[in-house]
Amino acid sequence: MKFCPTLRLILPAILAASILPTLAAAQSQDPESVTEAARRAREHKKAVAKPAKSFTNDDVKPAPPEPAPAQDSSAAPTGSGPDAAAKDAKDAKDSKDAKDSKSLAELKEQVKSAQDDYDVYLHAKGLQEDSYYANPNYARDEAGKAKLENLIQQTKDKKQTLDTLKAKLEALMKAQPDATDNQPPKP
Repeated sequence: MKFCPTLRLILPAILAASILPTLAAAQSQDPESVTEAARRAREHKKAVAKPAKSFTNDDVKPAPPEPAPAQDSSAAPTGSGPDAAAKDAKDAKDSKDAKDSKSLAELKEQVKSAQDDYDVYLHAKGLQEDSYYANPNYARDEAGKAKLENLIQQTKDKKQTLDTLKAKLEALMKAQPDATDNQPPKP
């Protein structure tokens, strides 16, 4: 039994004609459902109430300090005598401590900044080494070698700067023994 060549062509055409309209209808419904879902999501997002803001101590500015009460001139002794000298010495010491604590805080910030810079250069140097040595022809790569040597030198400079700042900080902390008392103990 031989099939007619036209029958071989007609049968797939009939099948395609019956399947294509259902596929086209299914595709036309997908964009509508996606757009509808997006529209519903936007509406839901608008409808959801935002939670109330909780204020913490970090959010609230501290109240300005109250001015010191005026001293009664009849009760307080005049600027002479041992009490006045002790008060002046205490004020001078407090002023010196405030300056030392300020310089200590500034130095700590400089050390932190220098440590961050050193870490960045150390990471960049590692990446450049990996990139340079990953090249199979790295011995002939003069530009890559120069860039790597430059990063190595910059990393050494950053390390030296960091070490100098750490030494200054350590010396300042030894000179100011009560500065470490203000810090909480490390866990």
